[in-house]
Amino acid sequence: MTEITIKILGPDDGGLLDQVADGVFDNPVLAAHRDRFLATENHVMVIARAGDLVIGMASGVYYCHPDKPETLWINEVGTGDAWLRRGVARRTMTALLDHAKARGVIEAWLGTEPDNIPARRLYQGMDPEEEAEFILYEFDLEP
Repeated sequence: MTEITIKILGPDDGGLLDQVADGVFDNPVLAAHRDRFLATENHVMVIARAGDLVIGMASGVYYCHPDKPETLWINEVGTGDAWLRRGVARRTMTALLDHAKARGVIEAWLGTEPDNIPARRLYQGMDPEEEAEFILYEFDLEP
């Protein structure tokens, strides 16, 4: 069994995303976007690796508002197709939440589609409070 390591990426870790298993991200990693993401202080990404291959990730954004404490919005969680159901997503999510706790964040949140059963099982297994009355509005800003 290949050892899986977990790492929180920093601004100089972009090269670690050069070898990524199919299914971890929705699209190919683009160097310019990768570098901008990693250089932005309030962005955070945790990766899981088997050797040099990235097999999973969880990313989020820390944000604050004038009347609220800092919060972590968990943006995406992805696992390589060949690595599903092996605890990779749980390990990256746990590391992401631990990072937020160490930063002093007291709340994290995310959303998923009702029919995304694997994601919902993962999140429900981590004992969150589920908000069933959430409605998402998406604005297309392309001309």
